[in-house]
Amino acid sequence: MSSPPAIRLLAQNDLKVVRYLLGLSIMEPLGRANNEAYFHPLTIASWMALSAVMVQLMGWWPKSGHGWFGYLSPLPALAAVAVPLMFFFDWIHRPAFDARVQKELTAPDMRDPLGHYSRSPASGFYILENKGKIIGLIAVDASPPSASDSPVTKPSKGKKEPTAETAVIRHFFVEEAYRQSEVQVDLLELALSRTFTATSAPLPSAVRILSSDLASYKQSAIRASRFGAVSKWDEKEPQEWTVGVYKWKNQWVELSRKAWQAGQDKKS
Repeated sequence: MSSPPAIRLLAQNDLKVVRYLLGLSIMEPLGRANNEAYFHPLTIASWMALSAVMVQLMGWWPKSGHGWFGYLSPLPALAAVAVPLMFFFDWIHRPAFDARVQKELTAPDMRDPLGHYSRSPASGFYILENKGKIIGLIAVDASPPSASDSPVTKPSKGKKEPTAETAVIRHFFVEEAYRQSEVQVDLLELALSRTFTATSAPLPSAVRILSSDLASYKQSAIRASRFGAVSKWDEKEPQEWTVGVYKWKNQWVELSRKAWQAGQDKKS
């Protein structure tokens, strides 16, 4: 009987795989954005209209005099229009995702993940593993904003690092093959539990996570954990924005410790 997936803390020998999975977690929505754009009703309508124009200009309408083969004459126009449309969507979408990959992989928390996520007892970088293979991860950063952007230094003996009022889930990913089992819900729930029940005070009063229309498996886990609207937003970046030709929404959402505790009480 095979053992179920296990969740553990990040280790030094995980870093190469973790950086690869972080890049994959950002670029995977690019593929979904492109695919959804290809099959959007407006795209199909544009494709058919442009193909009809090309068929008209080239005189490629079906001809009955050539048997069934004559009815295939519009196909080159359909293909000739489809390929540029596919390249167009990727050309429009890719720069935003490429920029985010560079930003995430060079962010302060990824310069030294082991040091960064050990600063606060409420922080944690957790690895989801199955049969020795890393299949997912989640990282909760409870360091104050000033500490999050500064180099990791070894704290003085006996000195406790400060904890942010609001913790941030900076990274969250599960490989596609394991999402149907909803293991991402368990991974998120464990991270929240570790953050809200850390051994030292003060604890974060809330946890935030980025929800995206292009990552439905994350959205299902976020809804299951009862995240809601952010109570107060005072960050430099916008709380909500759209990406892509068809304006898929990215939005920061929040779960308060009080709401999380109420959910735990109902379960028990």
